[in-house]
Amino acid sequence: MRRKIALIIIAFALILWSVLPLYYILIAAFMWETDVVSRPPQIFPTNPTFSNILRVLGFPAP
Repeated sequence: MRRKIALIIIAFALILWSVLPLYYILIAAFMWETDVVSRPPQIFPTNPTFSNILRVLGFPAP
């Protein structure tokens, strides 16, 4: 029983370790540049923007 609980905790920690950077990359794509480098880092964008996405796709940013 203890081994199963330990494996679940380790699996959960590995999933968080893998998913959190991907989440931050996705959220950073919708942030202004100043929000991305601000300290402390923001978890959610305050003023989301699509200009970064448009720039990557080759459209002129508004």
